[in-house]
Amino acid sequence: MTPWHPDFSRALDDVTQQWIKAMAESLERGKLNGFVRKDVESMQATMFIMSGYWGIRNFGKLANSEKAYLPFINELKNYLESLR
Repeated sequence: MTPWHPDFSRALDDVTQQWIKAMAESLERGKLNGFVRKDVESMQATMFIMSGYWGIRNFGKLANSEKAYLPFINELKNYLESLR
């Protein structure tokens, strides 16, 4: 929808930028509090997670099934555990 609806595109970008900022800041707080490894690049991890999320959303829509999300969720959990 975004190429044909500039207002929708701007709104989606605003929400996405807020989400990116919140996730990166959370990872930084996790580093300060000892929950996330110090060597984790917060913005890089954020973009990786969000890219996977957007990708699985497309797969989920194509498959029209919640089952499409399970492999992503399971691997996301593994990835997040690796950040400790």
